Amino acid sequence: MRLSRLAGLFLAAAAALFAARFGVESIGKIVRLTDPQIAPDGKSIAIVVSRANYEEDRYDPELTLIDVATRGQRVLTRDRRGVGQARWSPDGTRLAFLATVDGHPQIFVLPMNGGDALQITKSPAGVQQYAWRPGAGSEIAYVASDEAPKVTGEERHNKAFEIQNNHFLLQEAPRPAHVWLISADGKSAARRLTSVAWNLPESLQPGAPS
Repeated sequence: MRLSRLAGLFLAAAAALFAARFGVESIGKIVRLTDPQIAPDGKSIAIVVSRANYEEDRYDPELTLIDVATRGQRVLTRDRRGVGQARWSPDGTRLAFLATVDGHPQIFVLPMNGGDALQITKSPAGVQQYAWRPGAGSEIAYVASDEAPKVTGEERHNKAFEIQNNHFLLQEAPRPAHVWLISADGKSAARRLTSVAWNLPESLQPGAPS
């Protein structure tokens, strides 16, 4: 009996302490940490830090660089929507990431010795995933689905499609996804490596809140 009463008092005290320290106003201080990427030299980590935006009812992500030795932090992106999937170049001199442009994820490349991030893709349907080419890292391969076909007349209002073996939560007919290759400096046009008959499954970028 004494033990149960003691346990009850302990739980009540713990609940009171928790209530005193954590309230609704504390929610804004909670951050989401996703997709950490260690630099090739092991000295720093790139990670996506997302904070609550009450006015817009969303989480705003920022790409942040953490120094392993000093634990110092440096924000690499500001005022960009949909930031995520940061990936180091093989030599560690550049950091690529996805960010939303006109509603579609595109690849940006940020030089780590200073300068602004450069948008290198303009995929009409957006980039699903990507990877640096091994070695010098002069090119980036990425996956993007085909553009939606343009329809006219009454067909513009026909949203019906067959689910088949696809996810039941799809809101539109799935389109073929293909592999593309583009130079990491964005100076040459992207070229498609796979044919129309070949298709990759749709892949969502990891932990990039909108």
